[in-house]
Amino acid sequence: MNFLYNLFNLKSQLTPHEFILKFIKDANNMHVQLEMYNAEKAVLQLESLKHVPIWFEWCCVGKNEFKDGFVIQYFVTKKENKTNQIYNNSLNLKKDLELVVFYDKEYDVINFVHFFNKDTTALELGKYIRVILDKIYNLSNEETQIGFKLSYIEHG
Repeated sequence: MNFLYNLFNLKSQLTPHEFILKFIKDANNMHVQLEMYNAEKAVLQLESLKHVPIWFEWCCVGKNEFKDGFVIQYFVTKKENKTNQIYNNSLNLKKDLELVVFYDKEYDVINFVHFFNKDTTALELGKYIRVILDKIYNLSNEETQIGFKLSYIEHG
């Protein structure tokens, strides 16, 4: 069967847990992003702080505590924040979900960010992602499809 997949350049579908495991493994050696999307729109992005340490500066978070850890983030545009349910849910659950808010003036977006230490397991990341999707995006409906995509970023 692998021969057919290779012949036609097809890839077997990974489960969300397998995507997270692959992300963790690959993030040790290269800059990779795990994006979760719904209807072609990215809703969450997970990255290794080893490759994007700028989050420490942007969010005023201690490097020692989260060195080589992970960051998950999503954003809303500032102009739509007052009427945006995602924004309102995020503010209401900010403390419970330990979200850091970072306003990006250049892009006029409000980022909601959570930091994980390097010992965080794939299961713990998956549970947190599920909470964000359910409580912030209200995507607990079984018909809602969430796609996962790994993006490998080369630095020149």
